[in-house]
Amino acid sequence: MTSTVAVSPGNRHAPHWRAPLALIAAVATVLLTAVGVAQADDPNTGSNQNDTSGGFNVTVPGSSSGGQGGGTTSGATYDPNAQVCFYTAAYTNVAPYRTATPPAGQTAADGQSMSQICGPAADIARARGAADPMAACGTCSGLFGVWIKNAAPSPAQIAQAAFANLGLQKPDIHTNPDTTSSDKHLVVGLPTWLWIDGKKDGYSVVKDGITIIAHQKVDWFADNVHVSASDCGNSAGVAYVKGTSDPAAKPPCGYTFTGAGSHSLKAVVTWTGTFIGGGKAGPIAGPAITFTTVKAIGVDEVQTVNR
Repeated sequence: MTSTVAVSPGNRHAPHWRAPLALIAAVATVLLTAVGVAQADDPNTGSNQNDTSGGFNVTVPGSSSGGQGGGTTSGATYDPNAQVCFYTAAYTNVAPYRTATPPAGQTAADGQSMSQICGPAADIARARGAADPMAACGTCSGLFGVWIKNAAPSPAQIAQAAFANLGLQKPDIHTNPDTTSSDKHLVVGLPTWLWIDGKKDGYSVVKDGITIIAHQKVDWFADNVHVSASDCGNSAGVAYVKGTSDPAAKPPCGYTFTGAGSHSLKAVVTWTGTFIGGGKAGPIAGPAITFTTVKAIGVDEVQTVNR
């Protein structure tokens, strides 16, 4: 193990610690090797995450997943006497046990002080998750104050954090004819262009070599009635550009009011994400990001005189 290991004189099983520290560390290393603990489960490799139940998972040779030993299936018979180890934060900052400090080049945010508890698989099953693992085990030995470096974030974790910080914002609804002020109204029977501003579908960023892609879905409502797919679909609409857009053409996203008076438009914008990079790809976990924008408008009926 690359971490500095120290043994507290306050260990309950004092006879275990009367031997020289170097011998104890060597024995612990031999035990870990002898029982075949998977390298991927050694927290010092940076490939394991903290176990919120009170420790780190280790592989128990011959046990089935979720069984008495808490290990993984290996095809062999479960041996309750097999020597296994796990890591726990139960004794961190608890006197008289030693608490490790970050080594040179690391800070408290880079890892944490843990204790390594070793013993027979059957006893370890009782100890894991206990407030006092040593007392729950009864036959276990421990090394206190082992600095465990945090595992590097996975591509999926990088993507999830980046997606939550894309800077997506609540958009504004725009129309043509223009309704930017209360004295500007739409017209009954005249197709109205609809669009929202802000970032568009397919917006992407790259974070630590991972590409994060944001996917936008817009649901439009007129007077709380869903605007049909033929009028808008789920698009953000296209901005009307005076002098460029054809006012006689059917709007890419639009709605036609059939009655005068006070009306409302609403856009519900939903963002989800996908990522690719680091040899991985897929949807970004977690809730979608949703914004709802409502715009009150007036609609007038144009009177014509027939002669």
